[in-house]
Amino acid sequence: MGQIEFEKDNEESKKHQDSCKISNMDVASIVGKLLEVKDTELMQALTMRSMMSGGETVQRQNSVDEGQEVRDATAKALYGRLFNWIVSKVNELIKSPKHRTNERNPATISILDIFGFEVVTKNCFEQLCINIANEQLQYYFNQHVFTNELQEYESEGVESVNVTYTDNKPLVDMCLVKPLGLLALIDEESKFPKGTDKTLLDKLKKNMKNEYFSVEKHSTTEFAIQHYAGRATYEVHGFLEKNRDTLAPDIIILLRGSNKDIIRSIFQQRISRTGNLARLRSRGRKK
Repeated sequence: MGQIEFEKDNEESKKHQDSCKISNMDVASIVGKLLEVKDTELMQALTMRSMMSGGETVQRQNSVDEGQEVRDATAKALYGRLFNWIVSKVNELIKSPKHRTNERNPATISILDIFGFEVVTKNCFEQLCINIANEQLQYYFNQHVFTNELQEYESEGVESVNVTYTDNKPLVDMCLVKPLGLLALIDEESKFPKGTDKTLLDKLKKNMKNEYFSVEKHSTTEFAIQHYAGRATYEVHGFLEKNRDTLAPDIIILLRGSNKDIIRSIFQQRISRTGNLARLRSRGRKK
């Protein structure tokens, strides 16, 4: 999906401004076969967008940038929903009576996935998400290895050494608290159609009065966070587009009509508040 490329459609642009077309239909055909949808319908869903106007559905041509955004959002949705489907299937299997040793000790699989603090030459929205996740893991580690253990020692009257550690809860709160946390402010600015990189940075500068957050005096594109593991500077270009990442209704309709059962199923299921696939309720009548 990510290898599908777009170019300006000069013929359509004479009638519609900034129209696009797929420049490598051979790749799009492979994607269509894998998803088991028609090539023409996939092409139309990527290059056009349906809109409601005056109670009627009208179609508008996508620009090259808009086509790329639809492609990327579709790839992300496919990856995310397939991953959630795998997790759901694993959970169903280990919860089944066949694999349960007893009620108090069910069969389990435990995985600790350390994200890892990430700083590259140009830190973008992806690095921010990774590093905030790492902050949460570090806070969880601190709570269970230090805070909770020391509280248990104290409640049991056990003498313990004086352990000092850096509590990163204020930093986690700065990123996650609502309505004025970092991610909440990014979400808020993403909802404004006229929101730009500059308006986002201005909003962050105005609201983020915190020792962990800083913006260079003359910078118009960057901000910095003093993370638990070190300082990272982030380039705000593309933050809003990546955060919006809305899946076009035309794509949802297309994938719900796929001939492949798994693709059709994961796009018929809704996403829960925690980001997981909600199980479909049976609509069959009781006999």
